[in-house]
Amino acid sequence: MHTFVDIYRSYHTKPKTPRMQLLPIFLQVLSAYAVIPESHVQKLGKSQPPRLPNLVKLNSLNELSPDWSVKGNMVLEEGRLIVKDGSGSIWSRDALSNTKDDWTIEVVFRNSENVEVEDHLYFDSNGFSFWLIESNLPQNSENFGGPKSYEGFQFLFNNKEGRGLKIFANDGTKAPQNSKADALGECDINYLDSLIPFTLRLSYSGQNKVFKVQVDNNLCFRTDKISLANVKNDFIFGVSASVDAKSQEYWELIKLDSYNEVTEDAIDDHDLIKEGLVQMVTVTQIDDSQPTEHSNAEQPNFNRKSLMEKTNDGGSSVDFSQVSAHIVEITNKLNVLENSLGKFDNSEVSELSSALQEVKKVQSEQLAVLLDMRKTHEDFQALLRSHFKEMVSSVGVLHQKVIDEIKVHQMETHNIEDKVDLLMANHKTILKQYMEYAGEMKGKNDSSEFFSVVVKWVSLPFFILMAGLSLLVYRLRKDIKHSKII
Repeated sequence: MHTFVDIYRSYHTKPKTPRMQLLPIFLQVLSAYAVIPESHVQKLGKSQPPRLPNLVKLNSLNELSPDWSVKGNMVLEEGRLIVKDGSGSIWSRDALSNTKDDWTIEVVFRNSENVEVEDHLYFDSNGFSFWLIESNLPQNSENFGGPKSYEGFQFLFNNKEGRGLKIFANDGTKAPQNSKADALGECDINYLDSLIPFTLRLSYSGQNKVFKVQVDNNLCFRTDKISLANVKNDFIFGVSASVDAKSQEYWELIKLDSYNEVTEDAIDDHDLIKEGLVQMVTVTQIDDSQPTEHSNAEQPNFNRKSLMEKTNDGGSSVDFSQVSAHIVEITNKLNVLENSLGKFDNSEVSELSSALQEVKKVQSEQLAVLLDMRKTHEDFQALLRSHFKEMVSSVGVLHQKVIDEIKVHQMETHNIEDKVDLLMANHKTILKQYMEYAGEMKGKNDSSEFFSVVVKWVSLPFFILMAGLSLLVYRLRKDIKHSKII
């Protein structure tokens, strides 16, 4: 029985492909059929694989027990598992029961900073790792928060020898150096101080023997040279991180999900990691008719390559027979679709058409009602404008009439004032004449006294009349002031 050590050694004895180049445009056209996803992914009726619960709903790390083991300086903060200083990790206590079959694992994480730092590249001791290991829970944290010795895979984000993701495999006998020379594959990713979280997706198809790594739906690594069919123990997985406090960085683990299938997102490669040394392991078909030194080796099954692989396999030739076969397959499917449409019940089409006509009729009636309401609204607005103009005109006429009446009232008041002034002048003249006459008559007989009494009785009504006229003038002036205020 093969162990993970055999898989590791057999993989490292085979050559790796150089950096891939883009195909010419005509090859992209001929290989366009590859954008069609794989035919289907068989869903397995197995137990649910380990996955983190919704961290937002957790109040403490104790709620993760007994399914998860938290080690080191990993803390729960606002729905995130954070490592700010030193190292910390979290490990699934349950194994990935379908390790040998189909599975997908997604890890959502982010690198942030406590304060603004100009350059993080000096702190290459900071790192974030996802682990797939064939062993019990690790007991040490010397390797970026994870074990120094392990049998399995380490997917490491750090900036040693360039920032990005590096993929390592170990059989437990080799001390990890975490250098590019020892990596199965790597790709350049600017993860430092990222505002938007990254999604690391790992997938394995036991049927197709395809092992794939994606970051944000972009292909980073793919090979069919890794087989997990003969591993002795199912993998456990975990996440670890380490931080130098001087760097002001910290790592956030936001979500960790796993599935008992190869998901649609894992099948479809939206793009390639740009500016990275994306390492692809090619499939080599061996002709049984010609003996070779590898004729006894297990021959990999043929898998239809995706558009991303064909875009980067610049040195490969086009197999037009395979293109024709796929065109025939597509044509057959189109014929089946056409036959299915031909069998469609025409009576149902008629009913749908009648229903659509009824809907159109109702819509026409509603449109007519809306147009009528619009016309009524416009007429009402015109009527309001007309009434407003008439009201403004009437108020203007009334205002002018009031002003004219006030002017007439003022003229009459001035005339009365002139007449009162004339009466006062006449009164003064009469009084003066009376005083002169009274002086002349002083010392005469009783007849003069009688005359004086008569004069007094005549003067009394005159003074009363003058007082009444003064009161009338005062009231008229007060009315004029009141009219001016209005």
